[in-house]
Amino acid sequence: MLRRSIFLRLLLLLLLLLLTIAGCGASAPSPAAGDMSELLGALALRGATIHQQVSGDAGCADSTLHPNALRIDLTLAQDGTDYEVYLFRWRRPVDFDASADRFRACFGDYAGSIVGDVDVDSLEVRPWRAFGPAWTDELRRTLDDALRATGGG
Repeated sequence: MLRRSIFLRLLLLLLLLLLTIAGCGASAPSPAAGDMSELLGALALRGATIHQQVSGDAGCADSTLHPNALRIDLTLAQDGTDYEVYLFRWRRPVDFDASADRFRACFGDYAGSIVGDVDVDSLEVRPWRAFGPAWTDELRRTLDDALRATGGG
């Protein structure tokens, strides 16, 4: 009887040990990037004032990009300048990768439509992409920081 009791206790202890090891060894879910509203909040925390936002405005005619697009007009507190920024977010990495050519074509269409000697810049921090005219280093830094703060990179 004593042997059986010791055997059951050892068996129970072994089972508990195995369950503990299995529970600790499981991988935690990876964090997901934030959505557009979280990005707008991250921009506001970095001194941006959003004046206008237009969902689905990709800056080009490619309708496949519209569900991923948001155009915002913002002012940075640091320099008081107004900027136009086209933001894009993809939920799945495979969709982000598959859309690279479409994004580049859209960027090219938009840049070709700008009148005058204005540079159009772009930024990619997976799962985010963005472009817009006449970006300063300050805006680029602010966008990059906000994109990374919302899970990009």
